[in-house]
Amino acid sequence: MIPLTEHSAHLAFPARMLDVWHPGTIVWPALAGVAIAALPPARAAARQTTARVLHTE
Repeated sequence: MIPLTEHSAHLAFPARMLDVWHPGTIVWPALAGVAIAALPPARAAARQTTARVLHTE
């Protein structure tokens, strides 16, 4: 997606800016997100409106 955006905006990003996420590195944040979503408070917050969640914080 980034190279497509770069091309349409007529930009040229250095390779070091595009070589950030490696496939092995992405696994850990994804697993952390799944673990956090499995926690009971996260599931309870997902069922409520945004205003209610922010009010109870």
